[in-house]
Amino acid sequence: MTFLDAESGKQVGVLPAPEMWDASVDEKSGEHTRRADVGLKVTQNGDAIDP
Repeated sequence: MTFLDAESGKQVGVLPAPEMWDASVDEKSGEHTRRADVGLKVTQNGDAIDP
């Protein structure tokens, strides 16, 4: 998700895609082995943004 300035249209912020994982970790890499994408819906309510 990218946030843009209403006047200039320039990028002012970025929200990476949400992700979740459990406690399972690869012994060699230390990376979480069980990951899943998380749905996200964002709506604008006037000047406010509601997650």
